[in-house]
Amino acid sequence: MTNDSTKNIFLDGESSSVALSFQPYSHEIDKDGFGYSPQNPIGNHFKIHTAHGMLLDHDPIVFDRYTYVGTVETEADLVLCGHDHLGFGRYDRADGKTFLNPGAICRLSASEAEIERTVNVALITVENNKLKDIEMIPLQSAKPGEEVLDRSRIEAEQKRQYAMEEFSALIQDKDGGQALVDVNAIVEAIAKKENYEPEVIRIALEKIGEAKEDMTV
Repeated sequence: MTNDSTKNIFLDGESSSVALSFQPYSHEIDKDGFGYSPQNPIGNHFKIHTAHGMLLDHDPIVFDRYTYVGTVETEADLVLCGHDHLGFGRYDRADGKTFLNPGAICRLSASEAEIERTVNVALITVENNKLKDIEMIPLQSAKPGEEVLDRSRIEAEQKRQYAMEEFSALIQDKDGGQALVDVNAIVEAIAKKENYEPEVIRIALEKIGEAKEDMTV
C-alpha cells in the first residue's frame, strides 16, 4: 500500500452503497489501537476498512505490538487485516462489528501451521447496506502445504539443537554451571561405548592434538 491508498473508494450497487477505506503499514499502526478506523468521512455507506496491522483475536507469544479485536475502536462495519499471515478467520463482535483475516495467499515458511493451513480468499456479500455473508473460498491454484513445503531441514536442525542441549546438560556441574570439558576424555568415553577399535581412537586423539596446536600458534 502507498500513502495514496488512504483515500476512500465508493461503490454504489442496486441495493447497497459500500465505502472502502485503507490504512497502510506505518510506525503508528497498533499504537493504542491506531489504524483500524477510516480517517476520512464516509457517510451512510456500509464501511469496509482494510488495515495492514497486527490485529489479532488472541494474545500472541512473539509480538508485543498488536491490537486485540475485542477492544479495538472503529467506525467501520467490517475490518479486514492481514499482517498476521496465518489469519484468524471471522470474528463477530457483540456490537455488530465484524473482523476478518482469511490468511495470506502465500506461505512464507515450512512451519506446521503453514503446512496445515488452507489458502483462502473471501467473498463478501453486502445487501441493503448490511453484511449478508462472508464465504471462505479455497484458492484452487494453491496446492496443499505438504505437497510444496519440505520440513526435513527444519526437523534436522531441531534434532541437532536437541542433541546440543543434551550434551550441554551432560557437561554441567552439580550446581548447574558449565564444567570444564576434557575433549580427550569425551572421545574415549564415546569410543568405549560404541566399541571403536583402538586404532580409530588413537587417530582421533592425534587429530584433536594437532587442532589444539594449530589454535595456539
